[in-house]
Amino acid sequence: MIVITPNIRYQSIAFGYSSKLKDLYRQGKLEGLKSFSGEELKHPSIDHIKPKSKGGKNILGNYVLTNCKENSLRGDKNIDYYIENNEQGMLDYIKWFETHKVPGFDCIGYIRKVINTINNVSEKFIIINMIK
Repeated sequence: MIVITPNIRYQSIAFGYSSKLKDLYRQGKLEGLKSFSGEELKHPSIDHIKPKSKGGKNILGNYVLTNCKENSLRGDKNIDYYIENNEQGMLDYIKWFETHKVPGFDCIGYIRKVINTINNVSEKFIIINMIK
């Protein structure tokens, strides 16, 4: 049996994947960003839009920030799980990257990749990219 507890040791395990997104979070450059499901980022985790168990790759466009608990609850469910249960959270996540500038990081390029990945993986939804 695995017990998930909010502590520093678990938090470091959750960030097992190397990512610019992870680095920016740790440096405090993503202030105000909520998780992909709209929750406060208390115990952040990198989640794969397309789960690794279903062929998802370790690339920035396949990563979103969630909390450890959310990531565990989703498991290898399709991204539609987040959209159906937390559509507003997902939209807010996208909007944050559309409206913020982070030195050394292409927020628009990142969120375009995320939207593209969601559109390729989702079985029920299409996100229309209105970014100019």
